[in-house]
Amino acid sequence: MANFGNRHINTKNDMNTFLKSLGAILVLLGVVCLAVYFFGVQKNILLAIGLVLEIGGLFAHIFINKKLL
Repeated sequence: MANFGNRHINTKNDMNTFLKSLGAILVLLGVVCLAVYFFGVQKNILLAIGLVLEIGGLFAHIFINKKLL
């Protein structure tokens, strides 16, 4: 069996770092949906998805950072 090193991976710290930025990631995905709607495909589902991502990202940022900090 191959030994690829004994590097200890701290998954809890990595997950906390990811969770702290999850709200901002969701907001950016919402912005991308709204930009695709504006510059390209004119479908109302993109507006709905963008709205849900924006609001969800806002609340995720507030609640996750309040709970983790």
